[in-house]
Amino acid sequence: PFESGACGADLFGTGKAAHLWLIRRCMIRATSLLCLPLLAACASPAGHFPSLDMREGERVSGTIAAPAAPPLAPSSASAADLASLAATAQASHAAFLQVLPQARALVAAAQGGDGWGAAQVAIADLEAHRSALMIALADLDRLLVDAATTGADAGAIAATHAQAAALAGEEDRVIGELLGMLGGY
Repeated sequence: PFESGACGADLFGTGKAAHLWLIRRCMIRATSLLCLPLLAACASPAGHFPSLDMREGERVSGTIAAPAAPPLAPSSASAADLASLAATAQASHAAFLQVLPQARALVAAAQGGDGWGAAQVAIADLEAHRSALMIALADLDRLLVDAATTGADAGAIAATHAQAAALAGEEDRVIGELLGMLGGY
């Protein structure tokens, strides 16, 4: 690595660069030697450390009794609201079932002919009837969330919701079956 001379006088091809490198190296060594006394001042004598045991003021005694749970409040949904949503769901499902035979016939006819467009319109009509049921189901979802967040009794809401969800599941299955018969377009 040294081009010529002793002690790196011509280290990188110029005497000036080698001289700066040597000065920098000596400064680093001198600085590190000056820091040693400062580090020694940070050391404390052995055996004089504070105890890490728990102090008297940190000890807690006694018992805390949990407060009694408040009784469930009645739901904000009235029986009339639930009956109205259940009736909407039932009416929507009845309308769905009323147009279902025609939709099935149109889908069956479209499987070998030119009735694909008419079958798609019939399926869209089924989906329109399902949308009214889905709106009622969304309202029941909102009532369930409201009851759960306020701590109200949600038993009647949950029962009505389960009935509407079962109807929606049946309608989804039928629509999926008809779309599958058409080839899923």
